Amino acid sequence: MTIILTNGVLKAQTTTFDIKLISEGKENGGKGFEINDSTYYYLGTKEDQDASTYLYDINFIKINNEGSYSTKPIVSQDSSVGIGFLKALEDNLFLGIGYFGFNSTVRPGGIYNVIFNSELKIVSKKIFNFPEPYTFIFSSPKKILTTPSGSHILVLSLTEKSDVQGHDPGDLVFYEFDPYGDTLRTSIYKQELGQRYYDACFNTDSTQIWVFGIGFREGVTQWVKFDLDFKLISIEEFYSKVSYPFHIKRETIDQWIGCSTFIPHDKGQNDELWVFRMDSNGVILNEIVIGTPDTIDYASFGRSVDFSENGDIYISGTHNLTIGYYPNIPSWIMLSKLDNDFNLQFTKYYNSDDKYYDNIDLLACSDGGVILSNIRYDSENNEEPPYDTDAWIFKVDANGFMTDIGETENATVKNALVYPNPGMDFINVSCGWPRAEIKIYDINGRLVLSRELEKTYTVISTRELLPGKYAWAVSSANKLIETGKWIKTQ
Repeated sequence: MTIILTNGVLKAQTTTFDIKLISEGKENGGKGFEINDSTYYYLGTKEDQDASTYLYDINFIKINNEGSYSTKPIVSQDSSVGIGFLKALEDNLFLGIGYFGFNSTVRPGGIYNVIFNSELKIVSKKIFNFPEPYTFIFSSPKKILTTPSGSHILVLSLTEKSDVQGHDPGDLVFYEFDPYGDTLRTSIYKQELGQRYYDACFNTDSTQIWVFGIGFREGVTQWVKFDLDFKLISIEEFYSKVSYPFHIKRETIDQWIGCSTFIPHDKGQNDELWVFRMDSNGVILNEIVIGTPDTIDYASFGRSVDFSENGDIYISGTHNLTIGYYPNIPSWIMLSKLDNDFNLQFTKYYNSDDKYYDNIDLLACSDGGVILSNIRYDSENNEEPPYDTDAWIFKVDANGFMTDIGETENATVKNALVYPNPGMDFINVSCGWPRAEIKIYDINGRLVLSRELEKTYTVISTRELLPGKYAWAVSSANKLIETGKWIKTQ
């Protein structure tokens, strides 16, 4: 347990937990929510195949502040489903708004809302089919915006089934619901170019909807402004660094923080994460690039940035992501922490069993902890479709630890990665800690190499070292943060 002091107020202890959902079905991505301080909910998609038919469920998990949980499938469909919003209502009821028909050729898609009680029992369920001729979600919603009057606005890109193979991003569609999830109105924004929605947020006084995406005009990512009647105000070019996945969240009344997958212009470099703070005029106030040029570091597909009450900023993604699914390599869930001035405090890497993991969602909690929602793929006996994936949901404290000693029986947490291992003439060191250095020792304990580490990523020549076994230690500000072994081959 960890005690958090926020703005001079002693907060509750941070409870950490580690939950794996492993079944014969396919667990897809999900999101974490916090309701009423330290009661957490996870809503993920489960896919079961029986002969040639599929059944999709929203897998609902309720987690208390001690880390124990209960689970129940809800919202069964014969097409894929997802959920993007959860809100507490009166009388111990909860409202969830989601969508179905994502990537579906079985039936037309639509929006649904579910009201359920604290025992996860459904009280009501309503279905709203997509307006004709749309049947398919091209870009699913990252969040739902709640207006000052209490209505909820959902933004997404819809396309026709016939356009799926052509990869037409479709058209931008707005849904507005009343506080209990009944639809009020739908509005379609259609242009000659297809619009791919990345994310949306409100402006300073919540009188405009800012939509970020592509296809509103030719060129790079656009920043598109609509009024609350969904009428277009303006289209402006955003920054060339922005790519999908992209997430933005309002930090203060006139500042926003965003995170995007960033494709460097340098030849040979792979994707990294670009984190930025901007004002209401789109001026970048702070920015930082996190990641390593030799691997793909990808922002999470849901929320990839969130912040605590004391101003700490958390960034999540996947380290060593592979474009295309189901690889036979390990990857790492990546969590970085910035202070309010955008100074990198740490980057930690999580992997449970050297399998392939993909980060889906990040949530900063009121007790100072962080929930990371992920999927896991094990290539063993799983190389032919239908592929089986599992869900891994865990909560860490403000220092990135799962327990007060920074360890867990079910996961490996790294403050630095050294690879390839075995290797030959060089090593890569991924480390997101300030004032870090690595020291390498031979089998007799003699220091044979020492090097200060650059921010997040350093390549070190090992040509002068003889083949054999070595030990390494990484420290930050003269404090040991990670150790390991490395083998140099002939």
